[in-house]
Amino acid sequence: MAKTIKNISECRKLIKKVNEQVREANEAEEYTYADAEREGKIIKLYGGSINCSNLGLTSLEGAPEYVKGDFICSGNYLTSLEGAPKEVKGDFICSYNNLASLEGAPEKVGGSFWCYHNYLTSLKGAPKEVGGDFECFYSQLTSLEGAPKEVEGDFSCFANDLTSLEGAPEKVGGSFDCSYNNLTSLEGAPKEIGGDFDCSRNNLKRTSEEIEAELRKISNIKGKIKTQ
Repeated sequence: MAKTIKNISECRKLIKKVNEQVREANEAEEYTYADAEREGKIIKLYGGSINCSNLGLTSLEGAPEYVKGDFICSGNYLTSLEGAPKEVKGDFICSYNNLASLEGAPEKVGGSFWCYHNYLTSLKGAPKEVGGDFECFYSQLTSLEGAPKEVEGDFSCFANDLTSLEGAPEKVGGSFDCSYNNLTSLEGAPKEIGGDFDCSRNNLKRTSEEIEAELRKISNIKGKIKTQ
């Protein structure tokens, strides 16, 4: 995914601005998925997709257990994913909420899983299977604990507070982006990456050559390595 941020300072300012904008959710009145469905506000699309984004939801209580298309609940006031579908065949998008945990997330997502722009500090509760991309950037992650063992698409965890890659997926079919963090080591990096590896804008106080040599020892990277 393309990034326009220029440095870590700018990145942190953007995160702070977004977080301030969603803090008002703490005072939001309770409004569940079931409430919105009764009022006819849930958009059900051809192919089985469900869009309940930007409705002011505080809970996914009442959502179906199985969705054969996409499930989009972004831009709400969710602090928990309890009540979310247990399986989603398409994409599951819960970005731009107030989530501090992924507990309650679907166990299996056939498409991509997007949880960026939240208050997450770890990925505990994340789906065990993700058939597309896993996007968890612009949060407050200090750990990747809880990430799926394998992600078939890209894995993007840039612009967080990570100091280690411990807990990262073992296999990523696409590219892996951990730029704009506070990494001092690359231990824990995926063992296999089908695309590029971006670890630029961190605290890796070594030359590009030394970083690449370190990575080649612990990971099979088929694409390019970006260190600067």
